[in-house]
This record gives sequence, C-alpha cells and structure tokens, in this order.
Amino acid sequence: LVMIAVIMIAHKWKMNPDNLATPLAASFGDVVSVSVLAIVASNLFIVMQTQIWILYAIVGCYLLILPLWIWIVLKNKYTRNILTSGWVPVLSALFISG
Repeated sequence: LVMIAVIMIAHKWKMNPDNLATPLAASFGDVVSVSVLAIVASNLFIVMQTQIWILYAIVGCYLLILPLWIWIVLKNKYTRNILTSGWVPVLSALFISG
C-alpha cells in the first residue's frame, strides 16, 4: 500500500515513479529486514537464558538442510561458480569489518 501511494503521488507531482519508488522500496525492505532480525535476535537472547536447547535445535536444523541447498546450487549452472568463488568478497568484508 505504501508503494502504491508513492507511485500515485509521483504521478500527481509529474515525477518519474521509477526514480522515486525504487530507492524507497529498497530502503523500506532494509528497514523491515533489520527490524525482523532485531526482534528475532532479542527473542533468542531471552530464550538463551532459560532454554538453550532451542538455539541448538535451530543451528541443527540449519546444518541438516545445508547439504540440500548445496546440492540445489551445484545443479544450477548459473550459481555453481558462485558457490566456489563467491566466498572471497564475503570473507574480505568480514576481515575488513573485524
């Protein structure tokens, strides 16, 4: 609904909606993602104090489905190369940020 309003306002002001809606959609998505991550992290931190097994169960589930995702990536010719060579930018960013 927010994006519809942005597009309607852009048309009313005779602006190109692509120049206005695209950055706003990206920013809105970032805000929502960070908010969800903050809420999940806060709840997991509270749970960690009393029921630490839930954290181990979450990590275990991720480790169990990891081979499935690796298999899916290796089957796709467009993403296969990224699995082997795409780690350099990620690890470089982690090293730089400390």
